[in-house]
Amino acid sequence: MNIRFVLRQLGLLLIVLSIAVIAASIESIVNGSWRQESEGRALFALAVTMGSGLMIGSLLWLFGRNSGKQFLTRREALLLVALSWFVGAGLA
Repeated sequence: MNIRFVLRQLGLLLIVLSIAVIAASIESIVNGSWRQESEGRALFALAVTMGSGLMIGSLLWLFGRNSGKQFLTRREALLLVALSWFVGAGLA
């Protein structure tokens, strides 16, 4: 089993999910809801989530980029799906 390949794919997933958080942050800024105190704190929380997701995702991608493998075996695919659910829920 090639763990580096799985980590690279998890890193890419985290980067994509963080980009989705960027879209939600932009929508909040455009609507001007950040002027309210509670919404400003929510926007800060989105920024922290986005930053941590991008940082961890980039580190995972860099760690697994030299895996040399381009396809998944069944065991790696199952591990990737299970970890994707945990990582996605942890980021949210």
